[in-house]
Amino acid sequence: PIVADGVVFSMDSESTIYALDADKGKRLWKKDLRQKDEKDIGFSGGLAAAGGSVFAATATGRVVAFDGRTGKQLWEADVNAPVR
Repeated sequence: PIVADGVVFSMDSESTIYALDADKGKRLWKKDLRQKDEKDIGFSGGLAAAGGSVFAATATGRVVAFDGRTGKQLWEADVNAPVR
C-alpha cells in the first residue's frame, strides 16, 4: 500500500483499488480495474500517487489515473504490456 494526503491506497491481487482514510480506516472508495472481457489473472500491477491523484498499473497493460479523494477516473492509457 501507499499513503498520500491522508489516504491509504491499496490494490489487491484481483486489481481492485481501495482508498481508506488514514486516521479512521473508513473506506472512501473502491474501484475494480478489471475490464468485462478480462480473465482473472491472479495479481495486479502497482500504485503511485502525486498531485492529489492516484495511478494504478494493471498486469494487463493499462495505467489508470483517479482523483485520490473521490475515486473519479481521470484518464486511462493502454501501454500494450503488463505493468508490474
